[in-house]
Amino acid sequence: MNLNIRTGLLIFLFSLPLTVTGQETVVEEGPAVEKDDHYAYFQFAAYQPLSFGNSFASEGLSAALGVDVHFLTNLFDSPVLIGVFYNQFRSEVTKPELIGNYIQSDISNFGIQLGYQAINHNKWRGTVTAGLGSVAYNNDGAGFSFKDSGTSLQITPSLSYHFTKNIGIFTAIAYRRDFLNIQAPEDFGNFFDSANYLIISLGSRILF
Repeated sequence: MNLNIRTGLLIFLFSLPLTVTGQETVVEEGPAVEKDDHYAYFQFAAYQPLSFGNSFASEGLSAALGVDVHFLTNLFDSPVLIGVFYNQFRSEVTKPELIGNYIQSDISNFGIQLGYQAINHNKWRGTVTAGLGSVAYNNDGAGFSFKDSGTSLQITPSLSYHFTKNIGIFTAIAYRRDFLNIQAPEDFGNFFDSANYLIISLGSRILF
């Protein structure tokens, strides 16, 4: 009888690996991560221009903090972006003897832009945009006002971090050049023809 019991145990032990091997293992998968094939975003930022170079803006104006608004959407489920922008800031005249006897200039810029989303990794997004705008320098003096206008070109790389799928913050550093139609004596050369800015922005971005 002991021999029969030992024989039965041996048969059971040898058949156990075969039984386990023959069973199919099922691995449950988690929910699929949704991919943003088509999206748009709106952003609002504080906007600090820093003028540089030999021009009326860097030598005779001091720029204060402004605002910047963008709307962008991608084209045909691609990383290519298209949109519009608007920004505005105020500059105080620091050297009226150099650039003219007025007090301040309200500078606004509206235009279109093209861009590319270079980074889309988890909660991070990185974009580069190039914008073409119509710029206006609305100048105010003591009892008078006048306007200078022109065209702006701007290149802006930005990086955003999203707390949720829809809400995030971003920072950007842009180079902007304003080409202006200012009538000035020939002795000034190109001093009034253009203005160069390095612009730092920080704000919020809403993705939808």
